[in-house]
Formats: sequence, C-alpha cells, structure tokens
Amino acid sequence: MVLSRMQNNLNLKRIAEKTFESLSSILENILEDKGEIEETGDMMEILFPNKTTILLNFHTPSSQIWFSSPLSGALHFSWDDHQRKWLSTRLPHEDLFICLEKDLSQLCGFSVDLR
Repeated sequence: MVLSRMQNNLNLKRIAEKTFESLSSILENILEDKGEIEETGDMMEILFPNKTTILLNFHTPSSQIWFSSPLSGALHFSWDDHQRKWLSTRLPHEDLFICLEKDLSQLCGFSVDLR
C-alpha cells in the first residue's frame, strides 16, 4: 500500500512537471513583454510589470497544484485521471487552465487561450 501511494505521488509529480513545462512554453509566446516567468523546482511564478504575481506550485504532501492569484485568491487542483485535467477542489467544473486563462486575460488586457 505504501509503495503504491509513493508511486502514485511520483506519477502525479511527473504530470505536474509536464503541466508546468507546457504552461511555460505556451506562456513564453503569449506574454512577450506583458510578463515574465520564473521557475524554481516545483514552483512557477508569473510576474507582471506592475508587481502583480501569479504563483503555481506542486504541493507534494497533498499531490495537488496550488494556485495563488491576486484576482482568484488561493485555489487547489487535484489530478483527475479520467478527464486528464487538474480540477479545482473548490470550483466545480473548473480546471487549472480555465482559472489561469481568466486571470491572465484580466492581467494582460487581452484574451488568453492556453489550449
């Protein structure tokens, strides 16, 4: 049981890493001069010229991606293997990309599509 839980956590960590890699690549093209991305370990910061920051990190103990934004506040996302998405634990039917698109669109001043 312990081994399978550890394997599951490692698998979710890999999925989170791939999610961050994908987001980083997409955001580099979208943000241009509107913001900057800094990545450190399991954490990604999206920094804007007005000092606003969106923070994403993989929280290992809960195997969730934690999202913090001045617009949405703090949200947690759990991986749904069936839907293949990080789903909000608080907002039904909202995934990480939807929440990030909403906040980025407001902060950048144009519609952001991460898909």
